[in-house]
Order: sequence, then structure tokens, then C-alpha cells
Amino acid sequence: MNHLAFLVLLLPTLGWAASIPGVKTTEPFSQSSVLDKDGNYILFWNFNDTHITFEVHVRTRGWVGFGLSGNGNMFPGDVVVGWVTDDGTKHFADRHTVGHRPPLVDSSQDWFLLFAEENEFGTVLKFVREIKSCDTTDDMDIPEGTVRVIYAYNPKDPASDDDLTYHGQTRGTKSLSLLSKYQVPKNMPHDVIEYDFLNNNFLVPNATTTYNCRGFQMPDFGKVHMIKYEPVITPGNELNVHHILLYRCAGISPSSDGASGNCYDHRPKELPHCANTIIAWAIGGEAFFSPIT
Repeated sequence: MNHLAFLVLLLPTLGWAASIPGVKTTEPFSQSSVLDKDGNYILFWNFNDTHITFEVHVRTRGWVGFGLSGNGNMFPGDVVVGWVTDDGTKHFADRHTVGHRPPLVDSSQDWFLLFAEENEFGTVLKFVREIKSCDTTDDMDIPEGTVRVIYAYNPKDPASDDDLTYHGQTRGTKSLSLLSKYQVPKNMPHDVIEYDFLNNNFLVPNATTTYNCRGFQMPDFGKVHMIKYEPVITPGNELNVHHILLYRCAGISPSSDGASGNCYDHRPKELPHCANTIIAWAIGGEAFFSPIT
């Protein structure tokens, strides 16, 4: 039998995705993500070779902001801000952030509003842009890999387009693969075997960064094909987990099963250094699927 070591780095962040009452999209979307831990900001999107369409559902009746950031901070960023007034008037603009001040309106408007409304959930904005923007001054291209999206909102509508009130704590960032073409299967095969690697009530230390390793004795499943993996994180601890690595280790002592400790400082002798990585997960990742064959 084989042993597996479980590696965790404790830093922000991970969100979650779920079915939210009151949320009904304007069209079917192939991708979605809940951007905040409270389920107040839900993002949906579709894309083709040239354009990407976003739809956000936000639990507010004030202004809504969404955008892209190279570093995950609120600035510098390529953003849009929109809202719907009580009389149904729609406001929307392509903007950019440059500091601790309201985002500035771009001289070239390259994000285009398709739909906006207020409903029982809050505010809905649907908009489209090119994947590679023509505005090389204030916009960002959307890369093939991971991109950091930023979001913010406020409970009140601005008095005017030039009078955006501060978002306060209702803001955040999340890393997403916006251009991933993989479609999640709707149903798993009937003979799927699920196995969890858990750290069993691991107490998060009061430290900036902690790498924790744990050994596991795998059951003898016979010959199998892994088709899915996803993080298992206790609700409320999502902001503590930065990445997870799972290694396959052959020919080691049974004493490694259950052994746990810091991966680098005073590493337990029962935990060898294994180089065969079979799973890697990091911020922005949710469930990963392999083709079912």
C-alpha cells in the first residue's frame, strides 16, 4: 500500500459556490463563482474566442463595482461601476482605479452594459467586453490563466455619476480562471469512491505562514482513475487556506500514517520528503475534474 502526505499553507483565501434563492440569470451560463464568503456577490460568465459576458447578482440596492486587478488590490484596476435608481434609470461606466479615491471614467468605453435591474435579491448587471481590449491605456487584457477579479458595492445609489460613496468593508478579490473551457459533468458515475484527506481539527497557529504536513495510509482500492478533487475546508476557515499539495510516497513505514507536524521546522522523522505530486490546489481553485473515460 502507498502513503500520502498532505501539505497545507495557511494564508487567504477561498470562496464558495452554491445555489442562491432569488437568483435567476438572464441566460444559461457555463461558469459561476460566489466571490464573497457570505454569498452577497455572485458572478456568472460565458465567453467565446473574442468576447466575455459577465452577469453579477449583488445583494444591494446601491452601486455595484466589478473589475480586474494585476495584484489583487483595489488599485490599479480595470473596473466597471453601475447601479439602477428607484425610477429604473440605469447607470454604467467603464472606469479605472488609481488610488484611494473613486474610480475614474475611461476616455474609451470598452465594457458595454447589456442588462440591469433591481429585484428581490438586489442588483443585477450584465455586461460584455473584448477579451483583448482596444484600450491599452486603462484596460487589462484577460489572460488564459488565473486572473484576480475585484469587487465592491455600497447600499446607496450615488447622487450623480461623479459622486460615488466609499464601499467600506463590502469589497474583496478572488483568483479565477475566466477562460477555462472545461465543462463540469452534471452527474458522477454510480460506482464512484470518495476519500477525504483531513487534518482532524488542526489548530491554526498565530503565525503569518504555516506549512503543515500529515501522513495517510491509503486503502487498497485496486486500479482506479481519479476523476475529481476539491478542497475540504471547515466553514469559517476559508480565509486561512492558501494552497494544498498531495504527494504519493512509496515504500515507507506504517508509522507515517497519522504523523503530523510542521513541514520545514522540526519535521517529524516519520514524514519523508516525497517528490511525486498527484494533487495541487491553490487560491481561486474550486473543484477540479478530469475526463471520465
